[in-house]
Amino acid sequence: MKDFFELRESMVSINETVDYHKRMATVHDDHGGAHERESTNGGSSDHDFASDEHHQAATKHREAADAHKKHGGDSKQYKSAAAAAHKATSGAHETAKDAGKIKNVQPSLMKFPKKP
Repeated sequence: MKDFFELRESMVSINETVDYHKRMATVHDDHGGAHERESTNGGSSDHDFASDEHHQAATKHREAADAHKKHGGDSKQYKSAAAAAHKATSGAHETAKDAGKIKNVQPSLMKFPKKP
């Protein structure tokens, strides 16, 4: 049986992981919005694809946070959801890089958090 300190430590790591995925979702949504504004204000259609990829990554990170809360950080459900979220993040970054710099509107000022 875990003592108080072990329980507290496990709760801290749960919150850090869930918070990480929530922050990633927020930043992806913000970056997706910037790409969307760029594409509708005379930017290339590549920014529209980047917007879609960022919004999809945000959804995947929310699913990972929910899986962590529901099943725990060691569960196969969470590990699968986290892997899908990280894959979606990579795809969003690649698509954004292919779209190029945001020139016609203000780019997102939010920075992606470091992976725990």
